[in-house]
Amino acid sequence: AGTPKKISTPGIDRRIAAMSDTEDAIGIAYNFAGHTFFVISFPVADKSLCYDYTTGYWHDRADLDLRTGRDTMWSPCFCAAAWGTEIFGAYTQKKLICNELGKYDDYRGVNIRRMRRSPVYLADYSPIRIDELKVVANSGSTAILQPTTDGHETEGYNPTMMLAVSYDGTKYQAVDVARLGKAGHYSAECRYQNLGAGRYFVLELSITDKVCV
Repeated sequence: AGTPKKISTPGIDRRIAAMSDTEDAIGIAYNFAGHTFFVISFPVADKSLCYDYTTGYWHDRADLDLRTGRDTMWSPCFCAAAWGTEIFGAYTQKKLICNELGKYDDYRGVNIRRMRRSPVYLADYSPIRIDELKVVANSGSTAILQPTTDGHETEGYNPTMMLAVSYDGTKYQAVDVARLGKAGHYSAECRYQNLGAGRYFVLELSITDKVCV
């Protein structure tokens, strides 16, 4: 047994304190792909937070509600090691779930949205302008080689990354999408131009295509 260590940040503390009820919290820890994760879920608040012991960073975990488009609590809430892997029990459904590398949809077949949000960028509260944003990504890595299916472009064949911008730190508006390159197009550059001006800037990048970024 070691000495307990606080892992939550002031920001995480504030988020938990703002929840109406935290007595129902469920915590699990597991290892996957060389990382050790601790996930704490709050059913009443419908939120899940995850701490990566390997990197020392927190992030959100969520399921997408297909009816409302809203992020909800991450379903896997109970974990046990078995058959060389970790088996999870879903909170609201009679399902067993396991992690799998190279799989980009969840246990329902819904594409997993991966999102990264920047800190607030400002310059002494004076208006600033961003002319171009370049994202260094794993370009040309898609495994989808079939260009069309039933007359439509195959999802993931030429994957896109979406950018939304907030000029006040609260409201976000979609700005543009950029291509990550077809298979083998390793020189493809993910760029966004003419993002406008404002006193505050928060950038939100997201991707749902089945590709490693």
